[in-house]
Amino acid sequence: MIRLAQIAILVLYIGLLVLIVAGCSEEVYRYPCMNPKNWEQAQCKRPECEILGECPDQLMKPELTKVKDER
Repeated sequence: MIRLAQIAILVLYIGLLVLIVAGCSEEVYRYPCMNPKNWEQAQCKRPECEILGECPDQLMKPELTKVKDER
C-alpha cells in the first residue's frame, strides 16, 4: 500500500516537472514593444509609444534596440 502511494507521488512530481519545463519554452515580454517582432508596428513608434514610456529605446539599453544585420 505504501509502495503504491510512493509511485503515485513520484508520477505527480514528474508531471509537475514536465509542465514547468514546457512553460519555459517561449519568450515572454512585459511590454509588447520589448519584442523585436513588434518594433515596426505603430504602437512601438514615436509619438504613440512615448506617451506611456513604452518605446523600445526607453525600455531597454539603446544597443539592444538596434536591428542586427542578418547575413
